[in-house]
Amino acid sequence: MDFRLKVFQSVANHKSFTRASKELLISQPAISKHIQELESLYKVKLFERIGTRIEITAEGVLLLSHSERILNAFESLDYEMSQLTQSISGILRIGAETTYAQYSLPALAAAYIKRNPSTKLTIVSGNSRDIEAAVFHKEIDLAIISSDKETGGMEYLPYQKDQIVAFCSSRSTLSDQQKISTIQLKQIPIVLPQLGNELLLTIETTLEINELKLQQLNIMMQLDNTESIKNFVENSDTLGFTTYRSIAPEIANGKFKVIEIEGMSFNRLFQFVRPKNQKNEICTDFIRFAEKQNSR
Repeated sequence: MDFRLKVFQSVANHKSFTRASKELLISQPAISKHIQELESLYKVKLFERIGTRIEITAEGVLLLSHSERILNAFESLDYEMSQLTQSISGILRIGAETTYAQYSLPALAAAYIKRNPSTKLTIVSGNSRDIEAAVFHKEIDLAIISSDKETGGMEYLPYQKDQIVAFCSSRSTLSDQQKISTIQLKQIPIVLPQLGNELLLTIETTLEINELKLQQLNIMMQLDNTESIKNFVENSDTLGFTTYRSIAPEIANGKFKVIEIEGMSFNRLFQFVRPKNQKNEICTDFIRFAEKQNSR
């Protein structure tokens, strides 16, 4: 059943028996046979031919939703069983976008090494463009970045959502508000990352979607790192912008407060990036470990 579901999922994703055949490295008649067996088993039609293309049926959509959960469960089972008998060892060079490298990756790396004490991880940080270039030139094995552009010859695996928030000091006059309007946003003194910072790009893009420009904001200060923004906001009556993960401890202890902005949500997606067809056991193992930790 496991492999038949893989075949079905591949056909559904590609909308092509031919492409599924190439992806799974089995013949097209074998692909058709597996699909026919599933259709016979459940007494439904999974795909409809419309001219030269195929479309998934309503029954196929239902099976696809279940097959994704089942295959993910099989993958988790395989991984956890292998951890009982295999000891991963070696060196993994990881590069990550600056805020992720500072606030999230160290704890993840520590947990991975605790589980695999024979491994050694090295970590570098920088902007997404430079980190991706380092993977491309094989200076590192794996990148964790938030870029939405793709480079040929690289594999991109969605990993974790990252939320950017507006926040103020709990001592600020702004702290008695839960939410502000876009009109208020234009009037409040703002602290932002410097030009070229990837957080600023996400903020700017979200503002533009909501028909606002950075130039319309009352920008008091732009600083070159997250800790500087946090320190400035803590000691001023301003609204700062940074990633939620970087201020989570201060929110928990009451030092900072998140302020919502009506109709706006500042989000980005971290991805794993590595060379396509990379045969690196420790790299694959680290990705699986990180995804499992993230699902918790």
